[in-house]
Amino acid sequence: MMPYFRMNNDILDLGLTPNEIKVAVCLYSCVFRNHYSVQIKQSKIAKKCGIKKVETVSKIIYKLQKLGVIERIERPLKSNGWFGTYVYKLKSVAIRGYFKVYRNVLGKLSGVQLRMYLFVCRAVTKKNDMWNSFNDVRYHYCKKPDRYANKLMSKKKE
Repeated sequence: MMPYFRMNNDILDLGLTPNEIKVAVCLYSCVFRNHYSVQIKQSKIAKKCGIKKVETVSKIIYKLQKLGVIERIERPLKSNGWFGTYVYKLKSVAIRGYFKVYRNVLGKLSGVQLRMYLFVCRAVTKKNDMWNSFNDVRYHYCKKPDRYANKLMSKKKE
């Protein structure tokens, strides 16, 4: 298994909350050999993402389905008549228009840190350059520009 997985570039443009981004990253990290059907328990998603309630994960998955990140949700019936684990059909990642994310990053970062990490991963080119400026980062991901960012920007202009 590769140490990284691919995510669509447009995932960051959907306006997802930090927990929604965590769940999307968790689902895409389970993709193996470009088969975008993932079978995972919601309780396991909650544990991996650090979300306390399984009901929260269920609501987030429903929203991701409405936004098109998840194309289809199936719940097979076992031979004993009980429902099995959910199977999520994820939106496939295009050959172009994706960025790579390391699999082990999910449990180590908070939701806001994860969003920033994904933004940096998306911005890095093949030559390990970044095409975004600090202004772009602040515009996209800082809802309230803090004093430190403003002070830093004023020093750069001088």
